[in-house]
Amino acid sequence: MKAEHCLLLGSLCSAISVSSYAFDMLPADFTWMGNGTTVGLAYFAYQDASTLKVDGVGKVPQSDAQVYAGILRAVRWQEIAGYKTVMQTFLTSGYVDKATVGGTDQPDNSGLGDLNFGFTVYPMASNEPTGTTLTLSGYVTAPTGDYDVGKVNIGAGTWIFTPQIGLIQGLGNGFLIDAAYDVGFYKTTDHNGFEVKTDPASQAQIYLRYQPSMQTNYAVGVSKKIGGKQFLDDQYTGMKTDVTQLRLTTTHAFQNGLIATGMLARDVQVEGGFKNDISVLFRIGKAF
Repeated sequence: MKAEHCLLLGSLCSAISVSSYAFDMLPADFTWMGNGTTVGLAYFAYQDASTLKVDGVGKVPQSDAQVYAGILRAVRWQEIAGYKTVMQTFLTSGYVDKATVGGTDQPDNSGLGDLNFGFTVYPMASNEPTGTTLTLSGYVTAPTGDYDVGKVNIGAGTWIFTPQIGLIQGLGNGFLIDAAYDVGFYKTTDHNGFEVKTDPASQAQIYLRYQPSMQTNYAVGVSKKIGGKQFLDDQYTGMKTDVTQLRLTTTHAFQNGLIATGMLARDVQVEGGFKNDISVLFRIGKAF
């Protein structure tokens, strides 16, 4: 395969990061909500990128992408045999409004994405002002979304297992630290006659949260993703997961039981992918 052909296919088969919204931890996400609590969540997101950087090559001129994403999620907090646990499932979807590489519009697989399942155990859980909450989670992503080498895809095109550790540490006076670290392990698969392989990709997230009341919080945070090199027939495509992102969030709980969260983010460093000038996320949830 020619290097130019491999590079182009690598750019196209790189999934627009819709599923990553679900793994993007938001402040207070690891709070123990009480035995038997069920929360339904809907995510709406938009990302706008005007730069594509290929590892070892640099910026690809006349490249940009605009993507709308949605996620439906159900989460249940449940005590099982004396252990605090969380069971959840979520389905991603997305619409690629524009994807251009080197001035050429690219084909895409918009629509439903991947189905995910998660299970969490709480070794520690505290809602005290200086208390500590620790979570251990595992997620399985099933490749239910369409995927084709040579297209911009919403789905990842393979099975993924993602273990995650989460932390909430109260600092007192309404301040808390929210943090998470996860690693995604990808199954090597064949697509359109090509062997598609992705190295493990990890993500570290941390927020400083200020909670002036039980109903409202504000936070500033940073996310760092590394790894995830992509290969076609053992040839590195120049695409990987190496992103540093800054975030601002706010959450408010309404008297009718609705919980709304907004996030504004910007990528400040990217290697091997699209760099988002702006990412906007709105999430609304309802406890039952």
